[in-house]
Amino acid sequence: MPTFYLTCGLPGSGKTSLAKIIEREASALRPTGDDWMHKLYPGISTPEAETGPCRGRVESLQWQIALRAIKLQCNVVVDWGVWSRAERDTCREEARAAGARVVLCFLGPPHNGSYLESVRIDPVERARGDGLRVLAATGRGR
Repeated sequence: MPTFYLTCGLPGSGKTSLAKIIEREASALRPTGDDWMHKLYPGISTPEAETGPCRGRVESLQWQIALRAIKLQCNVVVDWGVWSRAERDTCREEARAAGARVVLCFLGPPHNGSYLESVRIDPVERARGDGLRVLAATGRGR
């Protein structure tokens, strides 16, 4: 059964860095909005890439590809942030309907203004009553 990893956290919390680790260690497809925006629209400003009108279209296409990959038995990790509960629930329900088990990866804010690259990550997995697996990552200074 494929696994769908959904990273949740504020900007700078380490979502993309964690997604790259998951991509490598779980052999997961990693469609990243920021990467696609800058490759599809060279020279686009960062604010426009993050919140501009094209972002929604890119993430919608990435989601279609992610669901197809799940149906093909591939692991998938996304690092869009998905701050709202409704958005997380929709992703979780659609991924499960496509045949994946779901792991939510919640990341807290960076400590002392540092990014994930400069902290050590200690992932702790815990199970909840609804069968949803939660991966909580906390950063600590080296």
